[in-house]
Amino acid sequence: MTKLMQEIDKPAQPLVVPQARDAKLTPRPPVEVELSSPGPMWPRYIEALFKRKVMILGALLGSLLLAWLALIVWPKQYQSEAKLMIRVGRESVALDPSATTSQTLMLQKTQEEEVNSALDLLRSRRIAERTVDKLGAENINAGVLPSGHTGPLDPLSKYLQPVTDLVQNTLPQLLIATGIKAELSERELAIMELTKSLAIRAERRSAVVSIEAFAKTPEMAQAIAQTVGEEFISEYLAVTHNSGSYAFFSSQAHEANETRSTLGEIKNSFMQDRKLVTIAANQSILIDQLGTIEREVITARAELDQTLAEIGDVEKKLSFMPDEVVSEKKQSGDATWSGMRQQVYTLELEEKTLASKYPADNPLLAQVRDKLAGARSILEKLESERIDESKTPNPARLRLEEELQRLQTKVVGLRASLQLREDQHAEVEHKIAEILDSERDLEQIERDIKMADTRLDLLRQKHEEARVLSEMQADRVSNLSLFQPATLVERPASPNKKLLFLAFAVLGLTASISLALLQELNSKHLRTVADVERGLGLPVIGSIRKVRSATVRTHRLLKLVRKRPKLQAEFRAIISDIMLTPSRSASDGTRGRTLGVIGVSSGVGSSTVSAAMAMVATEKCGLESTLIDANSENSSLSKFFNLNGAPGLAELANGDATHDECVQKRSESGLSLISSSSAYKDRQRLDAPPKSISAAIHNFQLSSDLVIVDLPPAVSADRAVALTHYMDFVLLVVESEKTELAAAQRIVRRLSQSDRQVVGVILNKTQCYLPNWLGNLIGLS
Repeated sequence: MTKLMQEIDKPAQPLVVPQARDAKLTPRPPVEVELSSPGPMWPRYIEALFKRKVMILGALLGSLLLAWLALIVWPKQYQSEAKLMIRVGRESVALDPSATTSQTLMLQKTQEEEVNSALDLLRSRRIAERTVDKLGAENINAGVLPSGHTGPLDPLSKYLQPVTDLVQNTLPQLLIATGIKAELSERELAIMELTKSLAIRAERRSAVVSIEAFAKTPEMAQAIAQTVGEEFISEYLAVTHNSGSYAFFSSQAHEANETRSTLGEIKNSFMQDRKLVTIAANQSILIDQLGTIEREVITARAELDQTLAEIGDVEKKLSFMPDEVVSEKKQSGDATWSGMRQQVYTLELEEKTLASKYPADNPLLAQVRDKLAGARSILEKLESERIDESKTPNPARLRLEEELQRLQTKVVGLRASLQLREDQHAEVEHKIAEILDSERDLEQIERDIKMADTRLDLLRQKHEEARVLSEMQADRVSNLSLFQPATLVERPASPNKKLLFLAFAVLGLTASISLALLQELNSKHLRTVADVERGLGLPVIGSIRKVRSATVRTHRLLKLVRKRPKLQAEFRAIISDIMLTPSRSASDGTRGRTLGVIGVSSGVGSSTVSAAMAMVATEKCGLESTLIDANSENSSLSKFFNLNGAPGLAELANGDATHDECVQKRSESGLSLISSSSAYKDRQRLDAPPKSISAAIHNFQLSSDLVIVDLPPAVSADRAVALTHYMDFVLLVVESEKTELAAAQRIVRRLSQSDRQVVGVILNKTQCYLPNWLGNLIGLS
C-alpha cells in the first residue's frame, strides 16, 4: 500500500471545501504520487509457497506414497561384515629371510603403509578369483547359497518377483543380441558381481580393516565376507613368505661350510711350509735378534772409534817424543855469563846514578840505557850454567810404539767383528721381510676365512629363520588375525527406509516448490502492490484485504468498515487526495468533485469500494456526499442499500424525474443515494447518452462536496462506461489474483487517451498467506 497522506483516528471533522460562488479558487497542480519501491522479491516467493501449500503438501504425500511403493519393489540386500587386525610394530612377524640376505637399510614401516598394502591386496582380482572358485560362480551370480533360502516374501513382492526375474533374464540377452553388451563367461560375471558387492575400507589411523559383503540372502553375504577374509590371509602368507627359501638357505649353508673347511686347510699348509707357529712369535724373535745385533754393532762402532782415537793420541805423542834420552848430566858454571852479568849490574848502577842527576832526555843517560838494554839482551841468550849429557834409547817411546801396535791390531779385530754384525743384521732383516710377506698372505687367508665364517653364520641364521617361517606358514601364523568372523545379519541393509523416504520427500518438495515458484513467476494476474505499480505504471493508493469470513456480505459493509479503523484511514487518505487536487469542476464554479469508480471486470468489488468510500466521506470526513449507482448491469449499490422504487439516474437523464425525486437519504449517516433506475431489479439499462447522464450528475455536484459514481465494469458494453470521460477523477479497482495484467493495461491505455485524471488504483481483496508472526518478521503483514 502506498504511504497514507494522513492517519486520521480522531472523531470526524468536516472538511472545509472552498465554494466557487463565494471565492475564486486558485487551481493546484495535480498531486504527484511516487511509485513505491518494489523491494526484494524473496518475501513474495516465500508467500507463494504458503499460497500453494495444498499443492506442496499433496506433492509431499504423493512422494511418500511413491517411496512406499519403491520400498516394496526394491530388491533387498543383506550385509555381512568381517574385521581384520593388522599388527604393526614389534609384535609383527619378521621379514622373509630372502629379503635381508644383503646389506639392508632398516626402515620403520608405518601403520598406514601396512594397511594400504593390505587394502590393495584385498581389492585385487586374485582374491576375487579365489573367492569365486571356492563359492562357485553360479552361486555368486544367483546371490544364494545352495543350502540357503531367500526368506519370506510379502504378498506384493510375490506377484512382482516373476516380472523381476523375467526382466533380469531377458534384458542381458537382449543387450548381447544387439551388441551393446559383450558376452561374458559365468565366472567373469561372478567376479564382476563379487567386486561390486564388496566394500573394503579402513578407518584413518586404525589397523582394523573392515570387509563388507552384500548379497540377496544373509547366508550368502556371510559366506562371501568370511571367504574373502580367509583367502586374503592365505594369499598374504603366500606373497609375503618365499616358499623356496628354506631349501635355498640349506644348500647355501652347506656350500659355505665346505668353503670354510678348505680355507682352514690352506692356512695349516701355509704355516707348516714356513715352519711358523704364529707370525707374531716368529716376528718377535727376529725383532729381538735384530735389536741385539743393532746393539752389538753400536758397541763395536763405539769401541772402534775409541781405539782409533787412542791410536791418534799415541801417534801424536810419538811425534813429540825423542828417540833418545839423556842418561847422565854434569852441571858447571859459565865465565862469560858471569862477566856479562857483572857488566849489566854495573850499567844498572850507572843508569840509576845518572837518572838521579840528569833529566830523562840527557844524552849521557840515554847512552847508558842503550848499553844496559844491549847487555841484558846478550845476558838472556847466555846460560848461567853448563851441562854435559850422555844419551840412551827413549823407553817411553818404546812403550808407546808397543801400545800403538796393540791398538792397531785391535782395530783390525773390531772392523772384522763389525762387518760380521752387519752381515747378521742384513740376514735378520731379510728374514723379517719374508715374515712380513708371509703375514700379508696369511692375513688374506684369514680374511677369507673370516668372510667365510660371517657368511656361514648369516646363512645358518637365515636357514633357521626360513625353517621357522616355513613352520609358521604351515601353521598359518602371521601378523593378521580375523578377530571378527563374518556376521549373520537377518535384517536387510538396503533399501534404507529412512533414506529412501527422505530422498522421495526431498524430491517431492523440490518439485512442488519449484512448480510453485514457476507459477508465481509466470503468473499473468495482479496480486501485490508491486505487481500493479510495475505493470500499470500507476500508484496504488489503497489496498483492501479480503474478508475471509463467509458470512460477511455486502449488506454488512457499513458495520464492517466501522469496526476496522485501518480501513477507514485508507479511504480517508484517498478522499483527502481527491479533495486537495484541483479539478475541472472546481474551476467552472461547481461545488463538488466527481469520482468515477470503475472496475476492470465484474466482481472486482468496485461497488463495494464506492459504498465504503461514500460512507467514510460522509461519516468520518463530514462531507456532503452523493453516491450514484451507474452500474445498471447488476445495480449492486441499489441492492446493497435496498433502495425503493423511486426514480433513479435513468429517469433523471431521460427527463422523467426531477433531482429531488431521485435523491434518497440515509437517516443514520446523511448519505445521498441515487439508484440506477426505478426498475433496477429488472436490470434496466441506461439508454440515455453519456452526455445526458453527465448533465444529470452535474446537478448533484451543486449540492454535494463529493459525488461518487459507481461505473459499470470496463469490459462491459454499457454506455455508462463512457462516463469516465466526464468524471473529474477516475479510480481504477483491480482484484488481487483475479485481474489479468493484460486487461488492466488495456483499460489504463484507454483512460490515458482522455484528459481525465486517474488518481490511482485500489487493489481489492488482497490476501496474506503467511502466518502473522512470519508476516510481521519479513514485513508483509
